[in-house]
Amino acid sequence: TTEVFIGHWDGYAPTRNNYHLHFDGTGVLRMVPWGTDQTFGSDLGWYDGQGILLQGCVNDPACRIAWEDKLAALANIVKTTGYLGWADGLATHLQANVSNEPREGGGDVASGLAQAWDFLSRRADAVDSIVSCSRDPLADRDHDGHACDLDCDEDDPTRYVGAAEICGDGIDQDCNGRPDDGADCPDCSAGRYDGRAYSFCWRGRTYQAAAARCAQDGMRLVVINSAGENNYLQAQVNLRGQGSSWIGADDLAQEGVFRWADGTRVVDGFQQWQGGEPNDYFGNEDCTQMYDSGNWNDLPCDYEIPSICEAIP
Repeated sequence: TTEVFIGHWDGYAPTRNNYHLHFDGTGVLRMVPWGTDQTFGSDLGWYDGQGILLQGCVNDPACRIAWEDKLAALANIVKTTGYLGWADGLATHLQANVSNEPREGGGDVASGLAQAWDFLSRRADAVDSIVSCSRDPLADRDHDGHACDLDCDEDDPTRYVGAAEICGDGIDQDCNGRPDDGADCPDCSAGRYDGRAYSFCWRGRTYQAAAARCAQDGMRLVVINSAGENNYLQAQVNLRGQGSSWIGADDLAQEGVFRWADGTRVVDGFQQWQGGEPNDYFGNEDCTQMYDSGNWNDLPCDYEIPSICEAIP
């Protein structure tokens, strides 16, 4: 619950990432989050994360009420206990060290804290709104049994969280932001830019499996040669709700030397790395993803994410 409230988009509830499981010896299983550095910036949906435990809970009426009660309790802490601003006194103490940070190039601690407080305040207000809506008997206008954040279109009873996808109609029936992604739907769709054919595959695969999927269609993971091409690809993955996707660059053959699927060095051509990337975090990031922002990041090759293929010239 806390992960979703604070916008920790890289945690278990949103993405099934950054967590450990612990059995305490009495048969009780506890989830231990970690890597909580991606916070206070993403207005995550209250009910639509990928976490299997989360989805099981929000789709069970009794558990969903308990989930909303926990959200309301967090909102109450933010709004009534004087929580906001508690760390402001640390800003001056931390600023000197932050200013000397070589990787990030410094930053304004006070400004960062102010943004975090504003984010938490907005999230608290949003919880009040969603809980009020969820428990309003008149909220389900289209009478499909779903309302508020569990229904992305109250004028269409075929669209709600968990609805069956209709393949090929370009409509997102299950409200996950990605149309035509049902289990029986084709997982790749075609695109074209500057005379070249592309294929956008929404199903999550490892880097090697994604490359093999491209090869099935006589294609390869995409080689990006220009800002225009990069912008096109970014727009297409966002249009399709695909999100971060594999592109065809890795340093598997030689550590630190990223090469495209055609063998050329990335450093010799167009690049769109996110600031501070590639960084080979924990010595295990050898493959490349494109964020939905269009920037690139090195990532462990065994992550399962969507991918972008292109026709081989």
